[in-house]
Amino acid sequence: MVPVVQLFARDVPELPFPEDRDVLQLVWCPLIHPNDQACAALPSLYWRSEADVLTSGMLQAIPAPQEGEYEEEFMPNPCTVSPTSVVE
Repeated sequence: MVPVVQLFARDVPELPFPEDRDVLQLVWCPLIHPNDQACAALPSLYWRSEADVLTSGMLQAIPAPQEGEYEEEFMPNPCTVSPTSVVE
């Protein structure tokens, strides 16, 4: 699994977070899954607390898979996002 995006509740107050959770992490598997063609990246969401995230340490670089064949297009490029509220 490689990290794709991490959102903090303070940055997206419109997004309802579960009680005692203030971080949303999206990760996915960049490996090729020939038996699962519906979703090649196999995304997973994790709701965590910021204290737990800070305790476990921050990644300095996105880890590449150690085994198996992976799609380079499924490896995210490091960047930042700036969530902006919009009223339609």
